[in-house]
Amino acid sequence: MFDTDISPDADCMTLDDLVQLAQAENAAACRKAMAAHEFWDWQIASAPDPVDVQFSAITEVAVALGISKRAADLLVETGSQLWHRLPLVHAAFEAEVIDYASVSTIVSVFRDACAETIDGVEPHLVPLAERLTPGPLRRRLWALWFEVNPEEAAAARELNQRVSRTVYVRHEGNGLSWLSACITDLEGHEADRLINEIAETVCPKDPRTRNARRADGLMALLHGETVLVCRCEDVDCPKAGVEQPTRRKFLLQILVDIKTLLALKNGAATLDDGTPIPVELVRELAGDAAWQAIFAELAALADKPRSGDSLPLVDCGRVRKPASVPAKPLVTPPRWSNSALKYKPDATVAAVVRAMYPTCTFPGCCVPSRDCELDHINPFNHDNPTLGGLTIVSNLQPVCKAHHQLKTKKLWGCRRVKSGVMWTSPNGLTRITRAGPYPANLAPNLDRFEIEPDTGGWIHADDLDKELDHPTWWETHIGPDIPGPTLNDIAMTNDPAQQQTLRSLRRLYMQHRQVENLRDKYAPPPF
Repeated sequence: MFDTDISPDADCMTLDDLVQLAQAENAAACRKAMAAHEFWDWQIASAPDPVDVQFSAITEVAVALGISKRAADLLVETGSQLWHRLPLVHAAFEAEVIDYASVSTIVSVFRDACAETIDGVEPHLVPLAERLTPGPLRRRLWALWFEVNPEEAAAARELNQRVSRTVYVRHEGNGLSWLSACITDLEGHEADRLINEIAETVCPKDPRTRNARRADGLMALLHGETVLVCRCEDVDCPKAGVEQPTRRKFLLQILVDIKTLLALKNGAATLDDGTPIPVELVRELAGDAAWQAIFAELAALADKPRSGDSLPLVDCGRVRKPASVPAKPLVTPPRWSNSALKYKPDATVAAVVRAMYPTCTFPGCCVPSRDCELDHINPFNHDNPTLGGLTIVSNLQPVCKAHHQLKTKKLWGCRRVKSGVMWTSPNGLTRITRAGPYPANLAPNLDRFEIEPDTGGWIHADDLDKELDHPTWWETHIGPDIPGPTLNDIAMTNDPAQQQTLRSLRRLYMQHRQVENLRDKYAPPPF
């Protein structure tokens, strides 16, 4: 893969071998950064509206490489800065002297520096990058900037503090999550002192490690508490008698299939953002928080839907007060949704859609679905909703605001497929986001709508050729991958008008399936 002199028959790797591999990796990273910049530059240059295309091009790089949008942004910017402003750093990077981590650190620090500042600091950058790791290098670069142009460095520092401060939580899936904060240096020093102080409010016999006490102390501070309760269990503990106020309860949404909850099979429940948790923990948490469960029977895999069969019932339970989980889940009868012809979905449909997709469906996006907008995959027809874009589970997806704009402006395409949602980039790159943890065709009993379509009829043999070359009514108005109502669906409603509507839709769907089968039958050979 790399152009090195390492023999594949060597008994073991040496330090020289590792150095050669690292140098080859540096050269490849340099070429990758330049290629990312050239792709981005070409996209912008050929676009009628460069402003809209910039974000689309960055996301396309991120999806192609399987990295975050932030990492792709830095990669493109690194290539741009190397090409236009940092020739010495570029030469050292290309010569395999410094690595991408050091180069990207240089770029991120001096992105807002003027040309005169770059000319003044660049002779010092490569020697510093050769001997310092990214953390110390970043601090030294800021110090160097203050030496060369203190006013500009101070202004950049103030801007950075104003736009970069944030807090986020990253779930590891192993029972632990990282709470990270980007705050000013003074705030960081103050936070460290406050956490240390509350961690020391227990007696020396407390069994927790110092790091564990710091973590507990942080959570206590978030709840407005000033001391920790000591866990030494010593009757003579000098810190005994400390009582904490009752902490505020929060709404906990738990997703679990029925068989797992009833211990009929092994499995895990998930929180609404897709974080897996043991089922035993579900019962423990339910006693300490308001909770809402979404019950589902996993009878079909997301990539192998049984479009002609009736799927088991899926439903949302009511929001319950802190209490134990019932031995048998209380599932209400099927409810027919009348919101299909309305733009805004009802609460049940919205809850199931967010249960199907814990995060934004755009490839690689980690924005929780609870913070996303619910988007109609096939656009909602405001003038005549019966002609397409129904507000049903299988036509909705959670999409964050930024990626929703890409779809709205038609920079990226999006359509429903049997295994989930397929996104297509301006250059034909495709990725499918599978529904999880539940099947993509979840909750058919919620996909109800009241329309009176033209039922049509079976295709006559004389019209066969003409019909096969045109989209069916179902493909045009509903969607080619959305299953139609089953006989069981029709039998489960007592409303005569709705039964008639479902019968009409079923005839249209069966006509669509007939066309699909004939297309397959008369399709030309694949050669």
